[in-house]
Amino acid sequence: MTNILEKVIGYIYPKRCPICHDIVADREVKIHKACLEKLPIIKEPRCKKCGKQIDSIDVEYCFDCTKKKHYFDEGYGALLYDEKMQKSMTYFKFYGRREYGAFYGELLMHLCEKIIKRWQPDVLIPIPIHRRRRNSRGYNQAEIIGRVLSKGFSIPIRSDLIRRVKNTKAQKELNIDERKKNLSGAFLAETDIAKYHKVLIVDDIYTTGSTIDEIAKEMKRKGVEKVFFVTVCQGHGF
Repeated sequence: MTNILEKVIGYIYPKRCPICHDIVADREVKIHKACLEKLPIIKEPRCKKCGKQIDSIDVEYCFDCTKKKHYFDEGYGALLYDEKMQKSMTYFKFYGRREYGAFYGELLMHLCEKIIKRWQPDVLIPIPIHRRRRNSRGYNQAEIIGRVLSKGFSIPIRSDLIRRVKNTKAQKELNIDERKKNLSGAFLAETDIAKYHKVLIVDDIYTTGSTIDEIAKEMKRKGVEKVFFVTVCQGHGF
């Protein structure tokens, strides 16, 4: 009965490749082979703070991390945020392609396994979205990815420890100073978060780091010692 139901659902709602967005006929496969081989995987050298890909092996930090103070301790991303990934993330977040989250969660498990095991986080927390946005969208994309990581690494996931109390504008529409003002006071951590010494934040996109910094700042204000993050996509660090 279950197999029949899965076939019916697969026919009505066919699974699509997260890169080319065409239908994937094989239900056991999440991405077309040709698209998998062309993924813009971030390679060394990387910034030792945020994990962005940089151009020179002679520097330790990307341009952004030399110019601003971060409240997080370290971060790591999987893919460069190029044109095709921008399209993929748009479909994932705004066009109901939540199945993309399963693939990206598994990708992070594979590419970030060593560093997550080195960090040894006590809990995993997806970046929260405002309740109005969640009601409109129907899901939090970071939470979908986070649940895959939680299961894969046996790390508890808590989506209730930090709330987005301010319905902010989209960060991509703002410059750096506007992003800081936009996010000021946007997040509230529950006092219960202090029982976790090391927190791993999960998000879909990292560019300037303003969102993760604001959350890390709030977490540390409430007693968290170390804040790390992993993200599917990152901009180039230079």
